[in-house]
Amino acid sequence: MNDYFGRVRQELRGAVDRRSHLPWYLRIRPRSSRPAIVALVALVATGSALAASGVLRTGVPVGAPVAAIPNAYEGAVVPGSVRLLALRVPDPDGGPPWGLRVLETTRGLTCVQFGRVVGGRLGVLGQDGAFADDGAFHPFSSDFLDGVGCGTDDARGNAFVNEQFHGTPASALARDQQHTSGGCYTSSSRRRHCPPTELRDIYFGLLGPDALSVTRTATSGGGTISTSGSEGAYLIVLPHRRTVCAPGALFCTRGEYFSTSGPELVPYEVIRAVDYRGGRSCDVPTPAQRRSASGSTCRAVGYVAAAGQRVTASRLASRVSAHAEPARFYCERAQQTVPCNGPVPPGYRRIDTRLGPPELLLVVEFVAHAAVTNFDSHYEINTSDPPDPRNRQCPVAGASQFGPTQTNLRAGQRVRYTEFVDRACPGLTRIRVGYVTVDGPSGDMPVPGLPGQSGEIPVGQTTFAVP
Repeated sequence: MNDYFGRVRQELRGAVDRRSHLPWYLRIRPRSSRPAIVALVALVATGSALAASGVLRTGVPVGAPVAAIPNAYEGAVVPGSVRLLALRVPDPDGGPPWGLRVLETTRGLTCVQFGRVVGGRLGVLGQDGAFADDGAFHPFSSDFLDGVGCGTDDARGNAFVNEQFHGTPASALARDQQHTSGGCYTSSSRRRHCPPTELRDIYFGLLGPDALSVTRTATSGGGTISTSGSEGAYLIVLPHRRTVCAPGALFCTRGEYFSTSGPELVPYEVIRAVDYRGGRSCDVPTPAQRRSASGSTCRAVGYVAAAGQRVTASRLASRVSAHAEPARFYCERAQQTVPCNGPVPPGYRRIDTRLGPPELLLVVEFVAHAAVTNFDSHYEINTSDPPDPRNRQCPVAGASQFGPTQTNLRAGQRVRYTEFVDRACPGLTRIRVGYVTVDGPSGDMPVPGLPGQSGEIPVGQTTFAVP
């Protein structure tokens, strides 16, 4: 896993420098770079004030700012699949309780979403900068997918999800929703900071049908809480802590906000143990135990693997080609980026490339001999960066970028995959394509080597000379 996180850090650093449009890592940082429209007004309500009022009017729903694509990324919400779970958790400062709802997507994911519960609906409170502090309750629309944790389904339709949203406002407005609804948690100069008392740390997920209860650590309040529903759902809402370290101290945060996700229950000094049917239990290791390799994560209990078809390298083998498409302006839609020096094509949006280094669109093409029908498989494209010791902005020798296809593909379909390369770093780029499948409990971040995802089966490779 250390190699993996080093690879992720490398990719994120390169993406920041090159503003890559590849979307997989956007579950780690803000999902969208769309400009937010925020009304800056005085704070008129807190959680306790809302609770004291006894009545909350209903405001406009929280809807998806851009319609989901059924065959791309996480997919779209399956109509009729949204279910509000029975568990209710009080807020540390009062007001409407917190809850969870579960939904399914068209790409075979089961997702869980947190929020405040009013009148049997899940949503956001108009406070902490959300919805201009209107003091109303804003329910989530049935097709709303932001602020969720998702996992792939096993053979019985169960998903295993464990999420942490650290530094979320008491309004329940997750960071993914900031582009339409406002909020006070971002460090942007155009928004105010949340007072520390108005921030929460949210731990939630689905532990599977065999999970009965979770036991909290003494530092997080202690006690045992029962899971909810056939999914084994849990939800813990705590006052915000300024510093939190992830398993094995691979990374720590001292800022306001971050989120993590995955199918395994990892130690954040919040959950101490999980009890399952049949007398089974799992003691969650502490970060210190993880660092010393004396403890392992609580893996998914009750996962049933689907009978998958074995895919061989000989079946997948395809000729990989690469070429450049230079332009002054580019436009994108889903995973497709195209030159657009003239009018913006229908359904596309123009990419703003004015603030960064000069970029060139690299197009990688190959034939997908194995179909991709949902989130259980994808093609991974790896590109090495040509080093230039005379230019500090260029990557060091051996650095590389990687990213997945995130759309459904037909068997025999020609794939067009695009990535930006830096014109200021000329040289030979090596391109390698592989195929990755889900072979265990997996989250919604398609990266080979993560829990539940196989290594890459070779498809083909080529080179490209950056001029």
